[in-house]
Amino acid sequence: TLDQARLHALCLLDTLGALQPEDVLAALGNKHPAIRRHGIRIAEPLLKVDNKIVVDAILTLEQDGDIQVQLQLAYTLGASNRSECGRVLARLAVRHADNAFLSTAILSSALSHLESMLDEVLSKPAQIAGQAVLTGRLFSMAVATDRFDAVARVLTAATSGGDRALWRFSVLASFLEALRQRGTNLADYLQKAPALQARKASIEAAF
Repeated sequence: TLDQARLHALCLLDTLGALQPEDVLAALGNKHPAIRRHGIRIAEPLLKVDNKIVVDAILTLEQDGDIQVQLQLAYTLGASNRSECGRVLARLAVRHADNAFLSTAILSSALSHLESMLDEVLSKPAQIAGQAVLTGRLFSMAVATDRFDAVARVLTAATSGGDRALWRFSVLASFLEALRQRGTNLADYLQKAPALQARKASIEAAF
């Protein structure tokens, strides 16, 4: 069929290293989901150099109705450093929280986007309680890799406000477990994290 021919041509251009941004854009806009999915996959080198037109086109596929396209999107967004890619990953994680395959793909791309993913989740107070598992996973990654700004974002959210919501305790428990796995304690961690100094008193009080 014509769609199969287009897919084969796309893969051949990719193999030969002859792909142009225009080829990728055409694939991303194709009506066939398999071609869109491969278009996302082969666009990764262009994401790494922040080709604005291609990145913008890929971001429009956030609401694509095909689950395989969404899966490839989750894997590919990790190739970009643009913060909006992290926000899209967070929204995908919220929307597909019950899909183990998509959750795995999203977490595989999360490391370069921890700050923007956490910003997206924490910017919507109404959804934080329902995303305690996601927040905990991202938080643990941030602690394990000394992403102090990301850690500060979460701890600020968890220790602000007068309510005793369950999600706050869940986040704080994730923090203690991540510290335990690193073989350190709260006092030592806070000491080496400049981003946390401003909230040191409130963080220590929470424990």
